[in-house]
Formats: sequence, structure tokens, C-alpha cells
Amino acid sequence: MWLRNFYIIAIIAAFGIAGINAAEPNINNVLSVNARVAGAKGDGITDDTVALQKAFDDACNNKMFGGKAPRTVIIPPGTYRITETLKLGDVHRNISITGTGGARNPKYATTQIVYDGKPGNPLLECKPLAGLTMKNILLNGNNKAGVVMRINSTKAHGTAEFFIEAVNFYNADIGIECGVDLEACASDMTFIDIVIENMKTCGFKADSGQALDYVFIRPEVNNTPTGFHFIKGGAATFIHPCAYKVDTLLKVEKTGINSGVFSIRGWFWERHAYSDPNKKMVFVDASGEANVTVIGTATGCTRVWGEKADLETPNFILGPSAQLTVIGCMISGKIAKLKGAKDDVATFAQFDNCRFRCASDPAKDIDADDYSGYEFRNCNVTVDDTKGTDYKVFKRKFIPRLIKYPAQSEVQSAERKD
Repeated sequence: MWLRNFYIIAIIAAFGIAGINAAEPNINNVLSVNARVAGAKGDGITDDTVALQKAFDDACNNKMFGGKAPRTVIIPPGTYRITETLKLGDVHRNISITGTGGARNPKYATTQIVYDGKPGNPLLECKPLAGLTMKNILLNGNNKAGVVMRINSTKAHGTAEFFIEAVNFYNADIGIECGVDLEACASDMTFIDIVIENMKTCGFKADSGQALDYVFIRPEVNNTPTGFHFIKGGAATFIHPCAYKVDTLLKVEKTGINSGVFSIRGWFWERHAYSDPNKKMVFVDASGEANVTVIGTATGCTRVWGEKADLETPNFILGPSAQLTVIGCMISGKIAKLKGAKDDVATFAQFDNCRFRCASDPAKDIDADDYSGYEFRNCNVTVDDTKGTDYKVFKRKFIPRLIKYPAQSEVQSAERKD
């Protein structure tokens, strides 16, 4: 008897498993909305605009889920072609959108959304949206989208709290654009292991005076003129950014009061500049009331070797009133170019406990006008031959302190003068 019952249970279990496997995977339930169930085909041919937008809307519709919308969308493997901008607004607050993989190369991305609409429009627009989690998707502008993801708002502090992980922004004019319509919006965002590739203008653009509290962990920018561009200042932290064929990694301008503090820890770059294969990249280009701190990086020796070595492009460019602190770094090539202004506060760069080699010598490889200055403290210098066929070291020296003060500085004793 027990043996017959065992076989009956086994047969029922087998049919049950087969039935489950034959069913549509990841069907809509109380936990998520599936884009395929919402009508998306993901075949790269069908226009999936309406279906994807429906999935976003349904996931946030409390009426469909008894007052507790899951606010989660799953996008299964596939290439989802869209012909209009996908939109996330106030009703989509705290939505989560998850794919199955957004590899750097579209050939290997398992979940990919491809824009095939009117040239110049964004692929995805978030306006206004508070709370977005997005993971494991390739967003392909297809050389038609003006912006891959536009993050904006129509009300103060209405766009914030974004968490973007393992998302590839691909083939457009701009990868991510924040805060165009309103001065105080698009802040408090975290980006982890994102890749921004093949942009015609820049990878990340922030155009708000309150572009604050951005964190980038291992961001990668490839084949793009400017990596990160803060037009009206901002506050951002970068941990181990990576760049490949980029003219300038970080560009900061027009800062003010509380929006000009940036820190970079770690750094890796490859190859030459975007616009000229014979030029090296610029690490930081900052002006205005900007304070930039760089810790534990190596600016790389690419394009500072041989007869065609680029010994003129500086690693750091500072405009009027900008300040730079570089700690524990290895610098190669032209160190910096500093330019101040007579009627402004001084432009100043400070290098602490750094190493200089590969055509990089603080005694001669930094340019500073009368209204800018610099200080080197406890730095090691290796004077080497970068043009010879055999690598040679001419001289090694230690610099305890090397200072050039700007013209408008006030040198005072440590004793306080009332």
C-alpha cells in the first residue's frame, strides 16, 4: 500500500512541476509586475513603449492590488524597442525596476531597452520622482536619444533618493542629465557599477544649484568627451572611477555658497583622450568656489612616453577661486595649470605626500599666474627619461616643502593679532 501511494504522490508531483514549468514565468503577483505579462514582447522588433509604460503604471496602482501596490517591475531577458519616451512621475514614487543583466556590450546584455523614436528626446524621463531603484538593465539611446535618463522636477526637492546599480547608459548625446527645469531638484542619489559609454557630449550632467549628495561607486565612463559635468556646482563623492578615451573626467564650474565640494578616492584610466589620440586626459577641471579633494590615485603615464609624448596637457586645471587638495597620489606628466583673478579669492592647489615621475617635476611642471599658488609637502620626485628607448632615472629627490603664494595672500604669524 505504501509503495502504491508513493508512486501516486510522485506522479502528482511530476505533473505539478511540469505544469509550473509550462506556465508563464514570473507572472504578476502581489510582489511584482512582469513586463511580459503587461504585453511587452522583448523581440527587438515590436514597439514595446505602451506595454512597458503600462507595467510601470500598473505596479504603482493601488486600486489593482487592494491598496498595497507592489511598486516593483521585473523586465525579463529581451530587447525592448520603444518609439516614445518612457515616463516616471509622482505616481511612481519609490518604484523599483529590475532587469536580468545590462552588460557593457549590448551583444551580451540580457535585458535591454532600445530607443527608436524621434531624435533628441530622452529614453527615460523622471519628472518629478522621489524614490527610484533600477538594476541590471542596458538603456540604449541607439544614437537617437538626446539623453538616456533625464532626472528632473517641477517642484522643490521633488526628485531625490535614487539608487542605480549595474545599469549601462549607451549611445546618446548625454548619459544622465539632472535638474534642468528647477534650481533646487535632482539630489540624493547613489550610482554603483554603472557604465556610461559612447556619449557625444558628456556622461553625467548636473545643471542645478542644488545638485547635492551624489555618490558614485566604481562608475565607468568610456568614449565620451566629458565624464561628469557640474554646471552650477554641486556636492559629489567618487570612489574608484574609471575612464577610457575621455578628455576630462570631472568638470566643475559656476559654484556658489554650498554647492562646490567634490572628493575622489582612487582612479583608473586607460588609453588616450577622446578628441585626440595623441593627447592625455585631464583629471579635474574646476573653477568657481569649488573645493576638490583627490586621495590615493594614479593619474597614469599614458601618452607621456616617447618622441610624441604629450607634456603639455595638465592633470589638473583650476580657474579663478578654485581649490584643490591632492593626498597620497602618484602623478605623471604636466601637473597642473592654475589661473586666478585679481578681484577674487586665490586659486590654490596643495599636494601632500605624493610621488611624481614620468615627466612630472613640481619644480617646473606646474603653471600658476600671479593670482594663484601652490604648496608641495613631503613629496618624492623621480626625474626620469621618458623619451629614450631605454628607461633611465636621472635623479631622485625629496621635497619637504615648496610654496608659491598668490599675490593677494596675507602671510601672518601663528600668533593671533586682535
